[in-house]
Amino acid sequence: MINQASRWIAISLCSLLLTACGQVEKWYYCGYGQKNAQDSRHEVALELLGKCLDLQSLSAEQRAFYLQSRAWSYFSLDDFENALSDQERSFRLVAPTTRDEFINYAAYLRMAGQVSKSLEPLREAEMLDERLGLSNMMTQYNLGWSLYELGRYEAAIAAFSRGIPSQPDYPFVYFRRGLAYDRLGRSDEANADFIEFVSFYENEEVVFNERFENELGQLSGRYPELKVLLNEVK
Repeated sequence: MINQASRWIAISLCSLLLTACGQVEKWYYCGYGQKNAQDSRHEVALELLGKCLDLQSLSAEQRAFYLQSRAWSYFSLDDFENALSDQERSFRLVAPTTRDEFINYAAYLRMAGQVSKSLEPLREAEMLDERLGLSNMMTQYNLGWSLYELGRYEAAIAAFSRGIPSQPDYPFVYFRRGLAYDRLGRSDEANADFIEFVSFYENEEVVFNERFENELGQLSGRYPELKVLLNEVK
């Protein structure tokens, strides 16, 4: 018959084993889920992070962090509604405080069709930048993109232009500013930005992908110089 001391030893050992197993689960599902999200293996990340978020042992801060990691994987797979849902669940657990949190939230809102609402977190990101005395490319790029989608082309151009001095080698800002110039009929400025954008592909600094090729191909009918350059980089 097991005496009282032996019973407590057995219970303690079981508790230690359960705790150890819980830590291993957290390390595996959460740690590897986060790693796969960072490495752009998003399907694997979603599976692992789903199991991670099922764990009851996560603190509010940990759950918020892994929700944001999963949101990024959903977003990268064009599942914008689930990305938005996870980001908002994260914010309900822990209020956002960083520029990246606000910018990602704005991107999820914009791609989920809530463009007007996406301006709110971008203004928050802008205020953070102002406190640091800087103008950040990703803040201004995303602000410009949302303003463009709302048809506010002059304001979009101003935002894109504010971002360029902080990161002049970010190619996509020239493409989107060019679109805004084109909408306003400012063809010379649009042409200059489209050519600047394509120059990054000529220098093999970014991969020329189908989405941009199709959009620029449609524009090239109005911009002969752009058409010549596109033929050269293909």
